[in-house]
Amino acid sequence: MAKILQWTLLITLCTQLGYAQNNATSTAKQTVTGLVTSKQDGSVAGVNIVIKRSNQAVTTIENGQYSIQVNSPNDTFVFVNY
Repeated sequence: MAKILQWTLLITLCTQLGYAQNNATSTAKQTVTGLVTSKQDGSVAGVNIVIKRSNQAVTTIENGQYSIQVNSPNDTFVFVNY
């Protein structure tokens, strides 16, 4: 009985270490680029792009382009223009 328990714990530990390593590599930042446009005016400058629930933000340049680094593919962008 003790041998079975030892093997079970060893296999569980090895499995958990594999999952931990996969999660560590998925947290690398990636750059997202884009273009903000409107139907009437074409590209829009001065739009603020914020990642929801973070302090990361950028503003589009005069041709409407932006580039921002994200931590997760599930990050949500908020676009604000006045």
